[in-house]
Amino acid sequence: MFTTCWDESRAACIPKVQCSTVRLTRNLPWPMGYTAAISKVLDDASVPNFIWGDVLNAIWGSAILPVSLGYIVPRDALETAISAIEKAGLPRCSCEESLHHAQPDNVLSLPVHFSVPTFCGVDLVYLCTHDLFIDLIPLTPRHPNPAGLECIQAKVNFRNPDFRLEGEEDDMHVLNVLTGPSLKALLLLLAALSPDNRRGFIFTFEYTLWMLHQDGKTLENPKSHSLEGYWVFMCNVMDGILTDRVLAVQQVEAEWREKLRL
Repeated sequence: MFTTCWDESRAACIPKVQCSTVRLTRNLPWPMGYTAAISKVLDDASVPNFIWGDVLNAIWGSAILPVSLGYIVPRDALETAISAIEKAGLPRCSCEESLHHAQPDNVLSLPVHFSVPTFCGVDLVYLCTHDLFIDLIPLTPRHPNPAGLECIQAKVNFRNPDFRLEGEEDDMHVLNVLTGPSLKALLLLLAALSPDNRRGFIFTFEYTLWMLHQDGKTLENPKSHSLEGYWVFMCNVMDGILTDRVLAVQQVEAEWREKLRL
């Protein structure tokens, strides 16, 4: 069952931005400190949010060092989210640099990003809107969840670099994290069904699956015949075996398009 720390009394509307008590400074440990702190800033501004990208992948097995931290937010709350993060002390980066994945003519460019100075240079925080994920992620308990995605809750001390659960209550925040099978199912659905002209991601969904595959981690397969078939197709491609993508996509479409109302 999908669970969340989102306060339903705030879900009906998104009010004017309230300044959060959290300050986004260099003293927060990267990446988990920022992960929890920014989520709390967004919650304090009544913006539903879901973590995405490097940190989520790392939780479920990717060995790649997290250098970017993503959040999925509603399209109509994007400006509120930007304002909340800036008011908490992290200014929006308006560059168009390739290292920041911000070139406007690149289909993988990020819609909105912020740069975070860290010990190894500059890492990125970015925002993506919910519609870029073909409305599959349930940001609140009231949101449709046609793919049956599940999540767990992780209580994080955002000031503690050791990621211990102890600490002052004001330093703790609950994150919603997709389960391993749900992450895999979502990536497969997005890889198979997203429009070819999709924009706004650092990596393609296929590349994210490839990273998890290369790291040798085995996520439990989603309980779906067509998605299991698409995963076999993906593994064959990753291993250099020519496979018919059209047939794999057709099988996913036959099972899922009506369920997802695409």
